Amino acid sequence: MHTVISSGQLKSNFGQIIGQIKKGTKFTVSYRNSPAFEILPIIRQKRGVNNLKSDPIYHFGPLCRSSTGDVSVNHDKVLYQ
Repeated sequence: MHTVISSGQLKSNFGQIIGQIKKGTKFTVSYRNSPAFEILPIIRQKRGVNNLKSDPIYHFGPLCRSSTGDVSVNHDKVLYQ
């Protein structure tokens, strides 16, 4: 959902608006009847195996060799779990 509010409404209802943002509402804040900025919720994704298909770094080929002789599976455990 996207909602337009004035800077005065933001100031007066800040706590309530923050609650709506946490639930996914996006806001455009206007100042003197002109859009001034947007407030967007942070999208948090769980890390792990299910999100690897959408992770662009995961699909890189080998970039170097491990200085400790470790294998990529162990590096992936640190990065993705």
